[in-house]
Amino acid sequence: MRHLFGLLFSLYFFECQAQTDTTFVNELGTYVSREQANYYRLKIATEKNTYLFNDYYFNHQLAKSIEYKGLSGTMKEGKAVVYNQKGNKISEGNYHNGFQIGEWNYYFTNETLKEKKTFNEKLHAYYSYQYDSTTSKLEEEGAFDHLEKKTGDWKRYFWNTKILQCTNHYLVGKKEGAQLEYYKSGDIKRKEIFEKNKLKKGFQYDLQGNKIAYFPAFEYPVSKKPIYRVLQNQIPCYAEKLKLHPFEIRFLVTKEGDVKNIEIDVEDETCKNEMKKAIEKMKWKPAKKENKP
Repeated sequence: MRHLFGLLFSLYFFECQAQTDTTFVNELGTYVSREQANYYRLKIATEKNTYLFNDYYFNHQLAKSIEYKGLSGTMKEGKAVVYNQKGNKISEGNYHNGFQIGEWNYYFTNETLKEKKTFNEKLHAYYSYQYDSTTSKLEEEGAFDHLEKKTGDWKRYFWNTKILQCTNHYLVGKKEGAQLEYYKSGDIKRKEIFEKNKLKKGFQYDLQGNKIAYFPAFEYPVSKKPIYRVLQNQIPCYAEKLKLHPFEIRFLVTKEGDVKNIEIDVEDETCKNEMKKAIEKMKWKPAKKENKP
């Protein structure tokens, strides 16, 4: 009986070892040494004849959980979920024969819905619904082609309403043809004619339909130097943190062109503060909405 128990235990241990195997991978999923890795990986056989690849951050928080057809990890097949280092869900959906299928959800850092994608398996394209981070209301919708470029007609809605604000037409990611903006009443406010993403003509109307002086609806804030270049040149730890994993930097540009409310998704407080100081010194040309800062 003792020998039988020993044999059964050995078989059980061997089976467990066959189903889980720890390796190290980088951001692209390439097998690397531990020193070069972003994650460590465990592989687990499922009852569906697939293998679950679980990638973990080195703080042992699950980063990715994706099903594959075989142990080689070349063909995704089944459910996929991605998390950030704090354990918040970033995205989830399903694969078939290596391609995204059906409905995929993407989330803000507080796990509210950021974007919903509905995939067309035959075209390898998808329709996108994009949501506002504060109200969770639909903000914009439209299709992407197989190159992940905007295509066809896109709709944008007034904030926190279902009222159409503008319709834009795209061809391989570039504005093409007539672009229309509306008042909340439904009357046309602006009509812009684009060729290969370049504005050729712009027309603007008042609420009575009379033509008035034209100016763009919105102009984005502009800095003298790109923010990534400022950080690369001044803050050595910026590049080091990027090697580990991508992270977000969020801030507000005021009407005066100053920077406020800086948020950086990095746990290293010393590095975070160094980046904040460099960003605070930057001067911006503020955004303009309806020709006003």
